[in-house]
Amino acid sequence: MKLYRIFTENKNYTDIIAQLQLRKLDATIFQTNGLWQGRAEKSLCIETTEPIEHNTYYNYETELQGFIFWLKKHNKQDKVLLQQFNIEAYLL
Repeated sequence: MKLYRIFTENKNYTDIIAQLQLRKLDATIFQTNGLWQGRAEKSLCIETTEPIEHNTYYNYETELQGFIFWLKKHNKQDKVLLQQFNIEAYLL
């Protein structure tokens, strides 16, 4: 299973939540402080994982990629950092 971590500027928070819900991307969002090109800024860290139970009619990576491109355009950002980790996760 993969864990995705997206770092972006902290703006348009309500729109980000709505877009995650629209795309059915479950996520945890951390409000953080960061540096980009030497300037301090308020940031968001959005963590999401592939669903444990797969739906054959839903392509998670396509939705995630669409969300990231939407995020860049909507927040007028040159870059958004995406980290990808291989993990084990369980619903208990």
